[in-house]
Amino acid sequence: MIDELKKAEEQLQEAIKKRSDRYRMIQDMTISATKTAGIMKGIKILNSQITSFQNNVNTIKDLMGYHQDEIKKTELKKKTTI
Repeated sequence: MIDELKKAEEQLQEAIKKRSDRYRMIQDMTISATKTAGIMKGIKILNSQITSFQNNVNTIKDLMGYHQDEIKKTELKKKTTI
């Protein structure tokens, strides 16, 4: 009976260690997901700013009388149809 109790105690200690490892892994995954979400939000903000800047540049070019050459127009048409 003492041997069975020792085995049960060993199994309990192993279970506690496994549970602790699982909690640590879940915590690491949560931190990683949070960081990834933050990075994605930052990328979205940067893309928005870049688009805004590009729109401003296009407006300035239009005001200055900038005209795209025929090659550029053709490339843009191909890009939008794909």
